[in-house]
Amino acid sequence: MAAAKAAPARRHIGELDLLRALTVLGVISVHSIWFTNTATNLSANLGMDLLHYTRNVFMFMTAFVLFYVYYRRSYPLSSFWAKRFKLVGIPYVLWSMYYVYYGGALKHGIGFYLSTLGVDLIQGTAWFHLYYLLVTMQFYLVFPLFVWLVKKTRGYHRWVLAASLGLELLMMVVFQYAPNWMTTGVGQPLLWIVQNRHQVVFTYQFYLVLGALAAVHLDQIEAYIRDHGRTLVVGLMATALAMAAYYGLSVTVWQEPVGFAANVFQPLMPIYSLFVILSLYRLGQRWLQARSQSRWRSATWAITWVADLSFGIYLIHPAVLEELTTRFLWLLGPFTRLVITPVTALLTLAISALIVRGMAATPWAVYVIGREQIPIPWDRFRRYWPRRPRRPRPAPADTTPLEAEVSSVAEGGA
Repeated sequence: MAAAKAAPARRHIGELDLLRALTVLGVISVHSIWFTNTATNLSANLGMDLLHYTRNVFMFMTAFVLFYVYYRRSYPLSSFWAKRFKLVGIPYVLWSMYYVYYGGALKHGIGFYLSTLGVDLIQGTAWFHLYYLLVTMQFYLVFPLFVWLVKKTRGYHRWVLAASLGLELLMMVVFQYAPNWMTTGVGQPLLWIVQNRHQVVFTYQFYLVLGALAAVHLDQIEAYIRDHGRTLVVGLMATALAMAAYYGLSVTVWQEPVGFAANVFQPLMPIYSLFVILSLYRLGQRWLQARSQSRWRSATWAITWVADLSFGIYLIHPAVLEELTTRFLWLLGPFTRLVITPVTALLTLAISALIVRGMAATPWAVYVIGREQIPIPWDRFRRYWPRRPRRPRPAPADTTPLEAEVSSVAEGGA
């Protein structure tokens, strides 16, 4: 690519702050339901099924931000990859090392630990959520190809999006109901994709294309979302009901296992996720209009804070959740889950955010949570805890009044 040029001025997309905050809360909610309920609980699995859009929203935002920043500017490809892999690749390695250790691999010796770590780094399986970082780095590798495709299909982007959605729907059917012929012959490469669908970037191609095209046509997309808010809400409710109906039929009529019925790769998931993304963006528009009001000041602060720390919260929350549920799982009962599950989610979010805020204040923040250091603004706290002035020491008998005043100032008394 051409040498770097000055990028055109870009406004901050405030709607994404709300999307980040709500999506990371959704991720924590899915995992909290998973950790605090039995694997065969029908209502818990339905809740997870309806919240499984979160990974797709993250993929959408990843492509959206990259295209919004880089699409209309020239930049050296080497510097692009160096920057992006620094922000994601290094945290991926460090957190994989931590979670392999947290899982107890080191108890079996350093050789077992290193071999386990090597496999997990390749497959994104050091812990159940790190696949997202692996997929993100795959997208960084093919990002120039995405840019080329979007520029070459200018004028046909609606058709590109429609074709991408059709392909995604087909893939979901294959992933959910992989036919037996994939186990032999020419179907074996497809079987590999099915078996590794969580960690392959191609699985999420529709959300990446959607994010790319939304960033390229931002003004038109925002106007459409603003003018069709009610339609989007109706579509969201209809697709959510369709998801619930599919889940119910799978369990009761087709006699499929509960976990299979609530699988993240449901055939209806792309359409449902599309309405979730557009509806959340519309909610973000409404939030931007309301956040200037004083009654929303605390909520605005919390949303912005969680959004800024969302990547770090995503990385650390499984360990926090594991510790909480391990120590307090005895509280769970058939009726207390309705209370314990949401409380667990909120506690996990709060504790994770506090820990990540401490990490963000260190010089190593960029290597741990993928963002530059954010010093703690101690000046804001000093107004709540003002320093009491020291009393000046009495001047010795042989000291003149002027000398006494100078001594008092030097000691901080004035």
